[in-house]
Amino acid sequence: MADFKIGNITPLVGNLKAGSTDVIRVMNGAVQVWPIVTPSAECAEFELFGGTTGRTFTFTRCGDKTTTTLNIPAGDSVGECIELPYFAAGAVQGVECGQPVLDQFVFVLELNDPETPCQDNSGVAISIIAEEQTNIVVGQTLYSTSGGTIELLALGFYRMSTQTTLVDGNTYNISTILISNFYIQVDSGGQIISKINC
Repeated sequence: MADFKIGNITPLVGNLKAGSTDVIRVMNGAVQVWPIVTPSAECAEFELFGGTTGRTFTFTRCGDKTTTTLNIPAGDSVGECIELPYFAAGAVQGVECGQPVLDQFVFVLELNDPETPCQDNSGVAISIIAEEQTNIVVGQTLYSTSGGTIELLALGFYRMSTQTTLVDGNTYNISTILISNFYIQVDSGGQIISKINC
């Protein structure tokens, strides 16, 4: 796509006028040259998770444009570059093909000292329903799966972990495991009421 310039400067939207009317676009034939339009992604990297029972995914691969069906066994996952739009249970979308997909948070570590949660050096592992890292926001509700029962996550302060080898109820040294660079405060209804970067 071309870049429209006046005196080697690309005008800001609202600064280009025809009389007193704002110019909303400049075309060169059928091509819009101002403002520059970034095309939307046509493909994205997905991590396809087999979950606890195995899953089947059908999608169109980018590049070769072939329709593919994959059976992912329980506990396994595979990365694929898939044409958009694509939605499926167990499919976690990355930003663009070639970029890594962020692992999901699968545990929280309950912190002992709410006065200094970023400096707390240990925490008790509690398994949670897997959450995409980009979805951890104030107002979100988290659920514990500890002991095989799905319940609202209890009131407390937590760091989050993508490490799948943790064991419910065990205490871990935070400096030796993969954890979030933030902590969250959860209310009695399992809802995140604050998220603080460490």
